[in-house]
Amino acid sequence: ADGTSVLRTPRLAGDGRGNLLLVWAKGTAPTFTLVYQRYSAGVWGPITAVPGGTVSSASFENGNDLELSMNASGLAALSWGNYDKTTGYIATVRLASFF
Repeated sequence: ADGTSVLRTPRLAGDGRGNLLLVWAKGTAPTFTLVYQRYSAGVWGPITAVPGGTVSSASFENGNDLELSMNASGLAALSWGNYDKTTGYIATVRLASFF
């Protein structure tokens, strides 16, 4: 990973073939962008934006708001909540799936 603006511990998932997926956030509160990088055949791939991966949360850096999983074929799924600035409650739950 490039290490720029990594705000919290990245999430790491793997499949049954030894491939890895690393997901982390970049940005500043209350808006963050999610990016990922794949490790396959002994090489890290390019850093890529998570489709629809914008997080709206003033407390994202302190919470455990990302859930990541990856199946045996390499399909990854990531979920998080986006908060309403006025109420402070979750306004939408986001789900991204990607290879």
